[in-house]
Amino acid sequence: MSRLDPREGMLVASARVAVHAFRHSVLPVMLLSALLALALTVLAIRPFLTLGVPAKIGALEGRLFIDELMPLLATALATARWGTARTAEAAMMQHGGQRDVLRLLGHSLATRLYLPGVLGLVMALPALTIWAIWAAFLTAALAARWHAGLPLDLFWSEVDRVATPSDLLLALVKGMVFGVAIAVLTTRAGLGAAPGPRGLAAAVTKGVVRTTWLVGVANLLLTWGWTAR
Repeated sequence: MSRLDPREGMLVASARVAVHAFRHSVLPVMLLSALLALALTVLAIRPFLTLGVPAKIGALEGRLFIDELMPLLATALATARWGTARTAEAAMMQHGGQRDVLRLLGHSLATRLYLPGVLGLVMALPALTIWAIWAAFLTAALAARWHAGLPLDLFWSEVDRVATPSDLLLALVKGMVFGVAIAVLTTRAGLGAAPGPRGLAAAVTKGVVRTTWLVGVANLLLTWGWTAR
């Protein structure tokens, strides 16, 4: 992650964050989504085969992938790749004098450090979630076809029966909320880092742990509130 340029506009900085976060996370997100979908499909389809309703695997995975697993997986990868880099960048700014330069130039940390990260991840994380969902469903459909001989159109009809546009909207909302959590907590951890390698390592750990806890609680509340409507 490149250092903050005080001369850079807010929209340009936010776009840079979004492109960086997406470009460096999309392939790992898609790969892990596909591997998780493959494992779950091979494991979960056995009971449905025993009951004589293998197509129901599509109904099971329809909402599970969209509402829960893929938003959380995309968030975990974004935290591991972008969030840890942001913590290190903020720590270097804190102890390298760049924070004082911002103040001398009349810039606030909120507008020059926090907001570009927040706006960038609000754009990038929903996009990563969509790619994760796409990779997961494509892999699951092919795995069900290969493992149980389930026709692709039958799998997709079951997914379409249970998954609604509201589920996709929930996934996008989660992506935006989780993106805010990653940007704020990892940046804050970096700015509070103690000097030296140990201080940086502790700050990175703190940022990841706090983000994980907040995302877990936010995910529960969003799912609960959305389904209770």
